[in-house]
Amino acid sequence: MKNNNSNDLPYWIIKPCNNYNTYGRRSLWKHNRIHIKNLLRSLANPTSIHYVRWRGTPAINLMQLLITILLTVLIHNVILLWIIYIILFFKLLWFKPQQLRQFVHSWIISSIISILVVLPSYWLNGYVTMIYFTIKTSLIMANAQYYRLTTPFQELLIGLKSLHFPDIFIMIIAISLTYLRMLGENLFLNLEALELRTVAKNNHPYQLIGAIFGSLYLKSCEYAIELYTAMEARGFNGHYKSTKIKHNKTKDLVTLSPVVIILLLFVLWRN
Repeated sequence: MKNNNSNDLPYWIIKPCNNYNTYGRRSLWKHNRIHIKNLLRSLANPTSIHYVRWRGTPAINLMQLLITILLTVLIHNVILLWIIYIILFFKLLWFKPQQLRQFVHSWIISSIISILVVLPSYWLNGYVTMIYFTIKTSLIMANAQYYRLTTPFQELLIGLKSLHFPDIFIMIIAISLTYLRMLGENLFLNLEALELRTVAKNNHPYQLIGAIFGSLYLKSCEYAIELYTAMEARGFNGHYKSTKIKHNKTKDLVTLSPVVIILLLFVLWRN
């Protein structure tokens, strides 16, 4: 006699069904969503900042970066450029392996993008100019990435204020970097909602992309109005107060001494 168990499920429920279609568009949205999520994590996570022990005040650090970029632009001597590279590599010895990988990854991507954008105008002047441009561009990007990984956002604003940059310039940078994350979060939520609601292949992908960025533009306008209202309600007059910082002459001297030496070599070598 056959034993019928009432708890057994029917065969048509147990049978696996593989008759579903996967579309490349959905993987594209998912791939972009992962990139945006990683970007937002890097913007919101303060643990990625690597604090260097022998590092000066925010104004000295920013001054070192600006002088280094200016020297890199003006120098046409390969030996001096290699000295700047060696100083930077010596600073990277204090990085942890994970931070060093992050630096190399960001440095390579930023260097390739900047070189590709301006490369055609330099290609017409010969390969020598192209090589010089490549070396200088990668060196500028390396110093900028080092400053980004070792300097919090608040120290950047303090350094700009200490060097007497215009308040309107500081306000533009502060607002742009602060609300860039908010717009990115909105874009991330839109992509996630699109992925959850997509069940078939989209025949008009460009129309969908336009709708997403149109919604993002309207959201940015809404954020701008809310920001203006909040700043007006709090009595903000566009002036940033300078923060008092304890100066350490030893750290400031250690921070500025390499660029000062390179500056002296640049002036004496030219003469």
